[in-house]
Amino acid sequence: WQSGWQADGGWRSLAAIYLATVLVRGATAFFIRQPGFTDSFYYYDVASNLYAGRGFVEDFVWNYLEAPPGVTHPSNTYWGPLASLLVLPSFWLFGPSFRAAQVPMVLLSALLPVLSYLTARYLLGSHRQGLIAAVLTMLSGVYLAYWTVPEGLVPFAIAGAVALMAMARGLGGNWRWSAVAGGAIAVAQLARSDGALFLVVLLALWGYAIWRRPAGSSAVGLALQPLLACGVYTLFMAPWLYRNWLELGSPLFNAGAQTLFLRDYDEVFTFGGQLDLRYYLAWGWGAILAAKLHAVGQNLHVVAKALSYYLVPLAGIGLWGMRRERRAQPFL
Repeated sequence: WQSGWQADGGWRSLAAIYLATVLVRGATAFFIRQPGFTDSFYYYDVASNLYAGRGFVEDFVWNYLEAPPGVTHPSNTYWGPLASLLVLPSFWLFGPSFRAAQVPMVLLSALLPVLSYLTARYLLGSHRQGLIAAVLTMLSGVYLAYWTVPEGLVPFAIAGAVALMAMARGLGGNWRWSAVAGGAIAVAQLARSDGALFLVVLLALWGYAIWRRPAGSSAVGLALQPLLACGVYTLFMAPWLYRNWLELGSPLFNAGAQTLFLRDYDEVFTFGGQLDLRYYLAWGWGAILAAKLHAVGQNLHVVAKALSYYLVPLAGIGLWGMRRERRAQPFL
């Protein structure tokens, strides 16, 4: 792999991919003049308050699940803080504006094709397949515009890609990569709350590895690596959890947890209601099962749309071909 890497240009290939993507992202960003949707406006607003020295606060009530004490109240009880934090240095350099907010997203999202190239090289060993992966990520279908606005998707995608790659390398027995995986999972969760699902993937992978370990090998030795990953994850998450404890009285906030029991997205805006397990189960198992099946269908549609539909059969062939490849397990 190392000799092939040098023969294919090494770091020059990565630099070329990155610079080409910056140009594509910059051209896309030129035509986008405002955040454009609720999530992005939210991150922009919190970054503006941070820039003004007001800290993590919001000056509006966009839902009633959290039952805020007033109109101005602690922010990020639903969305993660990382996107706003990434925008803040650009505000310091260029002043608070939407164009300034786009700069870090353009520069950071240009790393995604680089990560795709490295992932394809690692899994498939081919420079050509790495370039194909990079170009597909550079263009990226319906997500093309989302990479250029203040949004949690950019840091989530980067941290998620790093976490999965680190898990793949950690499965080979490399302790350092296990530590990287733990840190990357925490970063993903600070970008979006569902980043915690990467931790579930990590624990499931290592549970499977321990179960299928060779005869005579120590389960304790294998278990130390996921424990290291969880320790690094906790270390990275600790400052934000401590902030939540000070501001909200709990390291994890109730408003986000209530969304587990939504029957419909519009219930996010429920006034005076209580979304809990009892309420959700009262819906009936038939309705719950139908809703979950509908969600699966919607998720598959989103994936197909992100792959521009025509790539779906090729992705299926690739998944089937790599189903027994250990290094591909985190991605699968």
